[in-house]
Amino acid sequence: MRAFEAEFGMALDVAITRANEAETVELRSREAANAREAQADALAARLTTQTDARLTQLRDWRLTHARPDAEPEAAIAAIAEAVVQAANVVQGQSLEQLHAEQTSLLVALHAIATELREVEDALAEVEMLVIGEALVVATTLTRAYKRESVQARRFDTVILDEASMAPIPALWVVAGLAEANVVVVGDFKQLPPIKHSEHPLAEQWLGQDIFRASGVQGAWEAGEPPENLVQLQVQYRMDPQISARASLEPSSIPVRRPRARSG
Repeated sequence: MRAFEAEFGMALDVAITRANEAETVELRSREAANAREAQADALAARLTTQTDARLTQLRDWRLTHARPDAEPEAAIAAIAEAVVQAANVVQGQSLEQLHAEQTSLLVALHAIATELREVEDALAEVEMLVIGEALVVATTLTRAYKRESVQARRFDTVILDEASMAPIPALWVVAGLAEANVVVVGDFKQLPPIKHSEHPLAEQWLGQDIFRASGVQGAWEAGEPPENLVQLQVQYRMDPQISARASLEPSSIPVRRPRARSG
């Protein structure tokens, strides 16, 4: 201890006390620095949010082309430039003039909206007339059950193509437009309709195709196809060798295994 006192000019216990005090001061300084850093980060985040909002508004007003995610310096410069540009635009105009111009534009927009509604109504009338007098109507399944022009009339025969992928309720709605015949065309070996819900009712009405739900597929698999089932024997989509291989059951497709090497 005497050697320590001789070298440092103070008692050991005094040195320890001062060291502890210095450590405490350093710890408090570090905590204060961390608090200031967190405060600075919060201010930076708030500044970024505000500049992004301002830039978005200025872009809507066509006063800047800067993106909301620009760097802070670039964003602030773009805002300042847009302010100057806006000042040049409104220079020499009074608030009353701007209000009058705004009112005039709103009146013009209202007139355009009214004209557009009249055009849409006219187009709807033309569509009703054309669909109502057409001998053959070709459309998608969705438009067939959603368009009033299609739902407003009846057909001798309704042909539903690609029925294996169609939801059963949609097929029922469109099939109800037929007065004499309904022809359902599809391949029950293809994928069933797409559904997202796992509810049993969703599986019953949306998860299976019309061929399985009606019993046609089960009867065909049992070797007793119903009388109203017409099977197509010729296809023109691909080379016969490719279609023959695609028609094989997975268990019957030969698998090539690599030969073992010796030596």
